Amino acid sequence: MRINPIPLITAFICFSITANVMGQLSYSLQLKSGTLFPEKNYAADQVKKLNLSAAKVAGKSYVIIQFEELLSDAEKAEMKNAGIELLDYIPNYAYTATVAGSIDFEFLGKFKIRTVFEIVAFTKNGC
Repeated sequence: MRINPIPLITAFICFSITANVMGQLSYSLQLKSGTLFPEKNYAADQVKKLNLSAAKVAGKSYVIIQFEELLSDAEKAEMKNAGIELLDYIPNYAYTATVAGSIDFEFLGKFKIRTVFEIVAFTKNGC
């Protein structure tokens, strides 16, 4: 008697899709304006672009930093000493933050950064 592979293949595909969706959901950002699904983009070229284009107010830029895991109090203090002040927690694994000067790619890299992007204002009609 030969085993039918179709149920096994179907189960594998369903498991793969579910695992991918669950991974995406765990990094969704729950904002007042809605849910945001940021791509993992922490790379040197992205940080360089952000440093060049981010608007600065009193020498500080305002960003959202998402981590792959929660930070310890010691890590938060180390970031503050380096000019990165974490302001408010955003579910999941993210903070609004101010950055004095430019973002140091090497320094932030040791904190398991998933993504970092500038905070920009937008409305539902795009204006």
